[in-house]
Amino acid sequence: MKIDFSAVIKDLDGDPVKDGEKDATDVASVNSVVGRLGDLMTAADESAGIAPAGVSSEPQTPALADFARARTAVADDMAHVLGSGGMSEDDIRAWKDALDSSSSADELKAAMGRGIELVNARLADLQARYTRGAKAPPELLSPKSKATLDKLRQWSAPTVSESHASGALTRRPATAGHE
Repeated sequence: MKIDFSAVIKDLDGDPVKDGEKDATDVASVNSVVGRLGDLMTAADESAGIAPAGVSSEPQTPALADFARARTAVADDMAHVLGSGGMSEDDIRAWKDALDSSSSADELKAAMGRGIELVNARLADLQARYTRGAKAPPELLSPKSKATLDKLRQWSAPTVSESHASGALTRRPATAGHE
């Protein structure tokens, strides 16, 4: 079922938003970029290695070429989605530079994790545009995009050894009787 977003989008005062078509396009773009992030995750898992964008590796394997294409597609789509949400060109460029310069799986996962945070912020912004009434606002992500985003969150999450190395893991304080 296709939702006519222009019919349900209201501003905080309850007045129809004049750019409902833009919001519907933004929702479609967010779903698309989640799919692109998933494609990059798959390509990264299938490639023999991760090289920063612009680094030539002769001969280039098909898997590495797929990874390079997926990285470029994600960067371009994310720039569009984030720019339409009002993110500055400098902030977009900083994220793209981190993605492009990632030369290890850990660096790629960190850049993609940041990308997921930015997508979530954009989704929250779009969700805030919908009426908050007796009915819940419509779901903006398709079921496929939700599943992909869940996989991306798991994939990009730091591993226990990475968290431990950075000092992120801490021991819980003992409670009375459980020391």
